[in-house]
Amino acid sequence: MPNRNKKPSINENKLELAKSIAEKSKTIKRTYASFENKFIKGYRTVSGWIDFILFNQRFSKLIALCLAVVLYLVINGGAKDSLFMSNIKQSAELPDVAVTMNISESVYEVEGLPESVDVMVRGDTSDVQFASQQKDSYKVLADLSELPEGKHEVQLEPLNFSSKVDVTLNPSTAVVTIKKKISRSFKTGYDYINTDKLDKVYTLGTPEFSQEEVIVRASEETMNKISFVKALIDLDGVKADFERDATLVAYDQEGNKMNVDILPNKVTVKVGVSSPSKVVPIVVVPEGTMPKGKAIESYKLDYSSIRVYAPEDVLDTLKQIEISVPVNKISKDTTITMPIMLPNGVSKGDVSKVKITLKVNDIDKKEFSDVAINYENLNSKFKVSFVNDVDKTTVVAKATKEVLNAIKSEDIKVTLDLSDYDKAGTYSVEMRVEGSNKLAQYSLKNKKIKIILEEK
Repeated sequence: MPNRNKKPSINENKLELAKSIAEKSKTIKRTYASFENKFIKGYRTVSGWIDFILFNQRFSKLIALCLAVVLYLVINGGAKDSLFMSNIKQSAELPDVAVTMNISESVYEVEGLPESVDVMVRGDTSDVQFASQQKDSYKVLADLSELPEGKHEVQLEPLNFSSKVDVTLNPSTAVVTIKKKISRSFKTGYDYINTDKLDKVYTLGTPEFSQEEVIVRASEETMNKISFVKALIDLDGVKADFERDATLVAYDQEGNKMNVDILPNKVTVKVGVSSPSKVVPIVVVPEGTMPKGKAIESYKLDYSSIRVYAPEDVLDTLKQIEISVPVNKISKDTTITMPIMLPNGVSKGDVSKVKITLKVNDIDKKEFSDVAINYENLNSKFKVSFVNDVDKTTVVAKATKEVLNAIKSEDIKVTLDLSDYDKAGTYSVEMRVEGSNKLAQYSLKNKKIKIILEEK
């Protein structure tokens, strides 16, 4: 009996698949051919209509109008008030445009008016660009010509701007106070400027002015704030006596410059220039107490003296330049380098530092029992005497033996300062001691002494 459940063979399946693919290909080909025929038919129809419209005299004018409208919309791109791109509105800021006023500044003082304002210009691109390039020719006017003294709010007006741009000022108004000026004479003082450009070896003499007094014009309120008027003398390039013009400036009590009229605004000044100098010895002064009972016995310097530059009155009193050497940690011979500190009034020295070689030895002490007592700063209406006629005292000096052996009583000075005593009477006054040899330490056995002040 035949088997009804027998499966199709592989060859039969392939044959069926091939037939199915062939049928689908035919269907696609027929569909494509149909679409192609319809597209060609539609294209010919549309092409015929376009030819009819474009080449028909009645429709060509309508087409031209439509194209013109499209072109207009494209060019203007949404601008509301311009026809071409070059007419698009633009803005530009012109900062710090100067403010002027039409009032006599020699007669009136005006407060509250700004020196400059910011200006905004708006208009066509080309006009705004041109306006931005002409900033230096623009000004802003505060019309004060018809205003009396007092406080006023004024409208600021732009000047010299093109009528093709809109101008906005910030601020557009100002509150000003108008005051009438008065005149007063002031004696001329002076200040030096550019002092850092003057070599410190030079000393300046007292300036001589072409006129000692000048006239200042300002409102009474401003005038009362002026403390002094000074000529500013420029020292740039000065190396010898010179004569030049100096600008005059008025200052208030705090040293702030005042905006006032000064007649004249400059004076001619003559200044003598000199370079006084003096050579003085360099002296080492030990500072502190050396450990282990030691003291400085002697020292050597690579520079034993220094030339200093200062005014004559300073040089007259200057005998030596002292260098303080801290000795708290020095217990043996050593060499150190120290800077030279110039005293007040000395502008320059030809040596800035010195190498010091110190020799150390054991410390000793010695008493000087006949040191004279001097006094200073005594009021001229008094005379002074010592109780029990004791006008000498004992001083104890500590140093190495070699140093002590070189010290004499005349090298030690004991002084009383009587500047605080202005009444007759008997007083116990503290004494002060110092010695010319700075390697020794000096002290007093008795720190005070009794004196009698009597009127002459």
